[in-house]
Amino acid sequence: MRITGLEERDAAWWVRPLYWIVRKALGRVPGPVKVQARTPGIAWTINIAGAAVESSGLVDRRLHSLMHLRGAQRIGCLF
Repeated sequence: MRITGLEERDAAWWVRPLYWIVRKALGRVPGPVKVQARTPGIAWTINIAGAAVESSGLVDRRLHSLMHLRGAQRIGCLF
């Protein structure tokens, strides 16, 4: 069973700016962000921490991509 994500209109008002930020950065809002929106505090924390790691330059971009891919494999993402 998969958890369905929330569309922007269904998300809490204080998560909607996150949808806007992600859409501006990626051109769309991916499914994981929509699922995270079910728990707004976690959604903001995960995305701020991810942006901090990515913008710090301390982790090589290829390694960062591999970490995302491995994490997705471990939880069974279908992409």
